[in-house]
Amino acid sequence: NLAISGYNGSIKIWNTSDYSLVRELPSSSKRVVFSPDGALIALDGPDNTIRLWQIRDGKFLSTFKISADGISNLIFSPDGQQIATVSGTLVKLWRVSDSTLLHELKGYSEAVRNIAFSPDSKLLATSGVDELGAALNFNVRVWNTADGKEISSGKNSRSLIRSLAFSPDGTMLATGSSYEVVRLWRVNA
Repeated sequence: NLAISGYNGSIKIWNTSDYSLVRELPSSSKRVVFSPDGALIALDGPDNTIRLWQIRDGKFLSTFKISADGISNLIFSPDGQQIATVSGTLVKLWRVSDSTLLHELKGYSEAVRNIAFSPDSKLLATSGVDELGAALNFNVRVWNTADGKEISSGKNSRSLIRSLAFSPDGTMLATGSSYEVVRLWRVNA
């Protein structure tokens, strides 16, 4: 499926096999994310919420109240059981089944830029910016999704991290940053 957000206040979900309209949902969203199994769609709203919909029948399932800072990133875990959201310097982990806030992950002084779940959904990697005196530091942190604890971190010094990805076995984390630099980090779980 493909979701398109329009200026008319709706999200249209299209079947990419036969180009038919599957569903139209009322929302003017900037972020649209499908669950890994394609059954659910999460949409950010102008009121700093995430709304969760069932695609098959268009049933509204729940609302996640995020923060006054708005939403800059949102992803489903690979097992579809959690959603991670970014709002300013704060990352929140939510349980999908009942929209319960599980953990608030704090540690950045300026902003969180990127998030990525490990393939087994047990870890969440974040990249962000910390102020260090007059300089900015660009860091990577890895968190345990079960208890919300930071388990490792690494500094990327002066290069803004633009992307994160775990290896298929979850033992390595790749970061892509400004100045065409890719780094591999060993993940200690």
